Amino acid sequence: MVIALSALITLVSYRMIANPLLFEIIVVSCLLAGLLCLTFEFISRSKSDLFTKTLTIAFSTLVAFNLLFFSLMMIDRSKSLYLVRWVGECAPITKEKLLSAISETLGQEDYEYLNRRIKEQELRGIIKSTSASELELSMTGKIFFQVSNGIASVYGLNEWKKISISESKNCSNS
Repeated sequence: MVIALSALITLVSYRMIANPLLFEIIVVSCLLAGLLCLTFEFISRSKSDLFTKTLTIAFSTLVAFNLLFFSLMMIDRSKSLYLVRWVGECAPITKEKLLSAISETLGQEDYEYLNRRIKEQELRGIIKSTSASELELSMTGKIFFQVSNGIASVYGLNEWKKISISESKNCSNS
């Protein structure tokens, strides 16, 4: 219950507050959900062990924080996940065209860093190279991309929206 309540409070808060700070909203939402559940347990007057209930709610609050933090913050801030999005938007695309599209659209020219992220995602099986030396998402990558897009859409994650390169002339799908 704490996890669902935390996710709901985070969603509503993030959507309603102008220029929200995602980390702070996640922390406050989890604490608020934990306190609401704890208050409900005190009011319910059941005969279960209060210490066990309190410990369970505290643990659930930590789990909720970890789930929300690592899913939302990673989608909204991780260049590794951005790379998955970029390949998903432009696939199939050569590494050179991808780097050009990123540079052209976002002004990022840290090619060494981006090449490391490409290799990392290839090792993880998220991105694959075709026989024509083009990059595209594997089936796992496509699922990962769709789930990330869905979460970003539901929560309205601002940074995820800003990093699109689909309008670049180097992107095959534009």
